[in-house]
Amino acid sequence: MNCDIPLSQKVRALGGYAENRDDLFRRAARASGISFSQARKIFYGLVSDPKSSVRDGINAAYAALEAANHKAEAHARGQIERTADLGELVARAVEVDADLRREVLALVLERFAGARPEDRPLAEGDDR
Repeated sequence: MNCDIPLSQKVRALGGYAENRDDLFRRAARASGISFSQARKIFYGLVSDPKSSVRDGINAAYAALEAANHKAEAHARGQIERTADLGELVARAVEVDADLRREVLALVLERFAGARPEDRPLAEGDDR
């Protein structure tokens, strides 16, 4: 359960990006079910041995965060692989037929950018 990572770093991770430390402490406290002051004290190392309930709350929230991150990474890897496969199909279409290339590129642009190529300004050298 990532016991080798200090609790202060887990509090930082649970707080995420914040404009200021108070926001970080609020988010970390909310995520782990501890108080704002407990999150602040752990972050600054003012508590050497927090209660087991506090430690367990932080560890459980951090484990959930790690699981969500791993799931997001796996999803992103899958999207990248699908995009690479789509790129190969487009490359083959370009080699085979110019009309087919235009149709495939239109579908790709529509799928990934939400607009058809006709909706975009022509770039120099573009041969739609």
